[in-house]
Amino acid sequence: MSAETKHLSVIIPAYNAETFIAETLGCMDEFMRGLACSAELIVVDDGSRDQTPNLIKAWAAKSKPYVVNIVSYESNKGKGAAVAAGILAASGKFRVFLDADLAYRPPQILKILQALEDGAEVAVASRVHPDSRYTISPGFFHYLYTRHVASRLINWALRHLIIPHCRDSQAGLKGFSAKASEEIFSRQLIRGFAFDVEALYLAEKMGFSVREVPIDYQYLSEPTTVQFVSDGFGMLRDVFRIYRNSISGGYKLPAKTPERRLAINADDFAMTTEISRGILKTVESGVVLSTSVMANSPAFEDSMDMLARSPILPAAVGLHLTLTWGRPLSHPENIPTLVDHNGNFHSRTGLLIRAILGKISVDEVMLEAVAQLEKLKTRWPQITHLDGHHHVQAFPIVCEAAARLAHEHRIRVVRASSEGLWSPVYRAAMRRLAMALLKGSSPEYWRSKGFACADRFGGYSLGASKNLPAKWDDILGRITFGTTEIMAHPGYRSKNRDGYNAGREDELAVLSDPSFVKKANAAGVKIIAVTDI
Repeated sequence: MSAETKHLSVIIPAYNAETFIAETLGCMDEFMRGLACSAELIVVDDGSRDQTPNLIKAWAAKSKPYVVNIVSYESNKGKGAAVAAGILAASGKFRVFLDADLAYRPPQILKILQALEDGAEVAVASRVHPDSRYTISPGFFHYLYTRHVASRLINWALRHLIIPHCRDSQAGLKGFSAKASEEIFSRQLIRGFAFDVEALYLAEKMGFSVREVPIDYQYLSEPTTVQFVSDGFGMLRDVFRIYRNSISGGYKLPAKTPERRLAINADDFAMTTEISRGILKTVESGVVLSTSVMANSPAFEDSMDMLARSPILPAAVGLHLTLTWGRPLSHPENIPTLVDHNGNFHSRTGLLIRAILGKISVDEVMLEAVAQLEKLKTRWPQITHLDGHHHVQAFPIVCEAAARLAHEHRIRVVRASSEGLWSPVYRAAMRRLAMALLKGSSPEYWRSKGFACADRFGGYSLGASKNLPAKWDDILGRITFGTTEIMAHPGYRSKNRDGYNAGREDELAVLSDPSFVKKANAAGVKIIAVTDI
């Protein structure tokens, strides 16, 4: 093993693969030679009883411009043990394993690597991701109604039993950071079919960020129903073993106290300079660590000047995508489905109705969204998160463009605007209902696209009120374990054209109060930035 740390380690477990291992290694050689980063290939022979070991050794003996290592043992230990051996023997900053039959072709590794480079600690190929694609033989179409449907049922059960945030645990292409690799696979106890489930379970228990990645998948062979049934029973047995190991302390997990974490994001920065000045006051108080910016506002430049001069900067600055307020940055003639006859954006209700009816163009949304993001980048290059004025990022069609924008510009966190019922039901009921009906408002939607978002979202009922401090005290006492994002709209009174002046000053008074952080701490709530989600 080379002592030098590589950027990427690729691990291939193999068992009795003499009929295809030569082709696999040839494909991997072509892929490895084309990499622009330092890399190593680790082939693990899992005690094969055919010619697999000899074929691997003969291939590895030939000179190559990258590091090749072979891990082998005499007796078969199972795929889980083979993957663990390869990952723990690797030196890469990022470590990816894939099945030896190359159902996932080598270039798919780059998608996993990209997710890891973007900050994910575990990246999982997801065959059910909306952007994934199958290549399947016509003779195997009935698979879609048998094995695939049944496997979805198993994954549904696994999400509800043990790994709630993963929709495809069994894809044979996964990647890990070096730290996650060491922490997870040094604790692995399951050697067989369910080792993936165990690895993802441990990742969630230890707090590693897990991202689903869309892939192209080749379905070129057909397992039998008998194999599938036996695998299903084996999975249930191993899930029980994982529970037992966890309860008994078999994993020796590091002690970790569950946290109640709260990210308060101040929306509408740059709507007016008075609003921006108020937001910066809440940042100085240590309560608000994140804000999102309206790049199409006439007050944008003055507000960004104010931000640059501020003695205390927010930890996270995002784009507050605006399609329902003011005028666009794009020429109105280039985005006719988004503007009225005067060239102004449609109202919130007007845009939502058009979006539901399919009367807006995703390309026009993308054009305007890119214009807003690029303008913000000229003043603040590191954009950390994406949300929307009036929650437009959750609207039909708009959510598709928002996902494209975030992917292309490597924005990791996107707001899921569905509030749920952890604050009073009767407040903002219609807005809540409208949001709940939109797929783009759910955490599952954005996580399935590979983004991070809070477990819970709120803020609809925290507007103008004489008893706003009491409401916040109540909210702090009812925030549950995990991450919660609350939108806030603090600011000084101004001619902001949205009729919320008094409410902004009410929020400013609460969120600039130095005692707020003390109250949060007393309630066991940790104030975080959106980037910590």
